[in-house]
Amino acid sequence: MLPSWTALSTFLTEAVPTLARYLGPINPLKFGAPLLMAWVWLRKDRIPAWVRKLLLASVAALVICSALAAAPCGFPPGAVREASVFVLGLVASLAFLTLERRDSERVAFAWVAIVYGSFLLSAFFPSVTSWINAHVFDPVRANSFDPDLGYRVIVGFFDPASMAKLILWVPWILLATQARSPKGWKVALALVLVTIPMTIATTQRGPFVAAWVAFAAFALHQAVRSGRPRALIPLTSFLVAGTLAIFLVVPSSIWKPRLLSWFSSKPQTTAEKISVKTIRDRPLLFGVSWKLVKENPLGTACPPEKVFLDAGLKEVQHSHNMLLEQFRIRGWLWGAWHLVLWLLALAGSWRGRERADAARFGAVVACLVLGLVDHPWFVLNHAMLLGIILVSPIMSLGKKPEEAL
Repeated sequence: MLPSWTALSTFLTEAVPTLARYLGPINPLKFGAPLLMAWVWLRKDRIPAWVRKLLLASVAALVICSALAAAPCGFPPGAVREASVFVLGLVASLAFLTLERRDSERVAFAWVAIVYGSFLLSAFFPSVTSWINAHVFDPVRANSFDPDLGYRVIVGFFDPASMAKLILWVPWILLATQARSPKGWKVALALVLVTIPMTIATTQRGPFVAAWVAFAAFALHQAVRSGRPRALIPLTSFLVAGTLAIFLVVPSSIWKPRLLSWFSSKPQTTAEKISVKTIRDRPLLFGVSWKLVKENPLGTACPPEKVFLDAGLKEVQHSHNMLLEQFRIRGWLWGAWHLVLWLLALAGSWRGRERADAARFGAVVACLVLGLVDHPWFVLNHAMLLGIILVSPIMSLGKKPEEAL
């Protein structure tokens, strides 16, 4: 769950720069990859046979399509790393999903401790997280004060965007593991609610919207599929309370420019101008990505900078859309395959009737809503969490609805 050790990787960059560009910074998951693969192999019987075949076919399609898209430009390091991260994230997610129930609960609680602990450490003891980031993780995060925004951003051991995503996803995974524990369920549900104001505290609007919609989807599943219509009243009250908490616990210097910029046509402060520009640039970026998708059926790992400059964008960027980006960088075949996998996950989580299924449904919706405005697959801990959220409901499709736990 911890980020890569970028600060400790400088010696690798200096000693073998070419290899370092392909391997990326030091990360425990990378070194542990053989152990994870061995664990998944030994526990493969816990994964339904048809799911194993589907995942093997998915990895094969991912590798082949990535290679076809990257070959014309000489397999750039970024493209190789991203495909590797995707595969390793799926392996790590399978390792989690094949744990015994008690062990998966312990791991989920440990992830909560890391993510929320680093958030609180950054909020109340920023000098501590600054020192750790400068000497272990990433020196770029050592100074959390943003001169353009005019305030200190809560980064923890991550950057603001990564922190917000982890805050969004981890509680849903914990909630799914606590479906059979009344006390654990309440604790995890409280964390899911706290996600709403916490995502805005990191300045990230996409995770905030995803948190809100995901909780509404969770409430809908509880009422319709789980047969608990009376749960709608308290769950709706919780959602309203979580939203109102933004104005009580998040400084107005953060939430005003981030939320009001949706409705502002004349931004005044620098923070408001940055927020409005981000919103206005997204349609331009989506347009460029669609153009690249149409022109490159096999995908492209190195889009020409001129396409972005002609559209009014200052640099080459990813699509800021999880589904669209897969079509763009790996072609139509993998893009469609990736989309089908998420539709299977959505169907599998909606189909189940238990508490765990409701939590999985909320998690899948959180990923898909956030995926409309972001592309999270290229970060290793993100890929691991996305893999868990994606594969878990697919594994339940072969079971009867009442058995899909």
